[in-house]
Amino acid sequence: MNKSLILIGVSALIAVLTLKKSGSKKFSMDYISELIDTFISKYNFEVNKEMVLAVYLVESGGSFDNNIIGDLNKKYQSYGIMQVSRPALADSNKAYNLNISNDDLQTSFKKNLLAGTAYLNLCYESALKNAFDDSTTKWLAFKKYNGGVDTTLIVKSSANNYADKVYNLYLKLLSEEK
Repeated sequence: MNKSLILIGVSALIAVLTLKKSGSKKFSMDYISELIDTFISKYNFEVNKEMVLAVYLVESGGSFDNNIIGDLNKKYQSYGIMQVSRPALADSNKAYNLNISNDDLQTSFKKNLLAGTAYLNLCYESALKNAFDDSTTKWLAFKKYNGGVDTTLIVKSSANNYADKVYNLYLKLLSEEK
């Protein structure tokens, strides 16, 4: 069996057990979808729910555990279900007046989701400036989410693989909505 599928299954099981233990049932895909819709509406974000869900699913493996910490070997750590780094948080706070703290990234599921949604929107707005077709713009936004808002289409990097993975999941989510 694929190791990543086992890891996702274990993460999901831990999330379910944590929810049962705490008595909270608010964390579900429906709840996440509602939050994303609220953020998009409140802040007039241009990204759509499926884009955000695709990033969430790739970054967290579908877990509701906000205590996820990214690659410890990277210069900037990323935190929570959306794997938001401190520079990405600073960019999002500045662009959208969010006032989310670094501690919030690890302690608040909702604020982590908002920070990640805001950063994805910032990446999407940056990608829109290049006037590509819709698919390329979305793919580039995913690449920027992983590689930084200044990442370009031309530069080959590990962010390309990330963008491919998220974009393919995004397309799958879109097809399931219909």
